Amino acid sequence: MGAACPLASAPRDYRGGSHFVEHVAPFWSITDIFQDLVRALADGRSPLLLTERTAHLEEFDRRLRAIGKNAIILRGGMGAKQREAVIGQLAAAEGEERVVLATGRAAVRRPPSSGQRQ
Repeated sequence: MGAACPLASAPRDYRGGSHFVEHVAPFWSITDIFQDLVRALADGRSPLLLTERTAHLEEFDRRLRAIGKNAIILRGGMGAKQREAVIGQLAAAEGEERVVLATGRAAVRRPPSSGQRQ
């Protein structure tokens, strides 16, 4: 099992910042991140997990289902009907426990350093 997930003890204003994404997240294992998702749910939060890899998205979904949790999944290449269904899921889950798992290189891409074109 991996080391304790550093997000749980991070100051609230540090969580989710670009520094976090670039410097902390790459060192976590899937188990660490999964444990933090479960803690977030236990704290009454609705976490959003962004990943570049569909395989990771599927692994988190499998682990959540194994403990009786459902995830709302967004992935690249979804058609209009699929996206509408996901929007319906989000609306139906308003005020309820939910985890959103999503893929998308644009969503997790590091901003270009100075001198690079976007």
